[in-house]
Amino acid sequence: TRVERTHFTKKSERKLARANKALHRKINGSKNREKAKLRVAKVHAYTANCRKHFLHNETAKIVRSYRVVGLETLNLKALAKTKLAKGFSDVSLGEFKRQLIYKAKQAGSYILEVSQWFPSTKMCSTCGLNSKKQPLGIREWNCSGCNTIHDRDLNAAMNLEKVAREYWETVNACGETVRPGLVTIPASFSEAGIKIDESL
Repeated sequence: TRVERTHFTKKSERKLARANKALHRKINGSKNREKAKLRVAKVHAYTANCRKHFLHNETAKIVRSYRVVGLETLNLKALAKTKLAKGFSDVSLGEFKRQLIYKAKQAGSYILEVSQWFPSTKMCSTCGLNSKKQPLGIREWNCSGCNTIHDRDLNAAMNLEKVAREYWETVNACGETVRPGLVTIPASFSEAGIKIDESL
């Protein structure tokens, strides 16, 4: 499923800028300054509440719709240092994952977590060929093996789905008992690559 994110911080930037400007004009210790502080706090609280509401809705929808969900471990600290830092911070990926895990446990669903070193972005989901590293700025790329044009995020999602599905089928075939919630896929399994099944 594709989650269309909304820009919570961007939407409230103007209102926050006006509230901060008004705050800096007030005299320290005055009642008007206290009122201006409260207005700034309200803008921050509104933005945070909108984000929480969105995350709760989306995570609940995912857990209700799917029994098994594939996730990729991301280095959020490194992403926070890139040009896209504001966007990554705005979507609260850490909170998204936390909510998914506890809701999955309650619903009896499974979150299969794939290592961040799995080449989900640069691996072609059609033929399985690993291309060169794709910088974050490149949103579409052409596979040199099968000439398929890939959307970066959609291709990564398809690869994650395949490796999560293959791991889940392997676990079930071996008759292992797995508790609902977070299940970490061993690096040895994901690093071995995935078999491309055209029926998926």
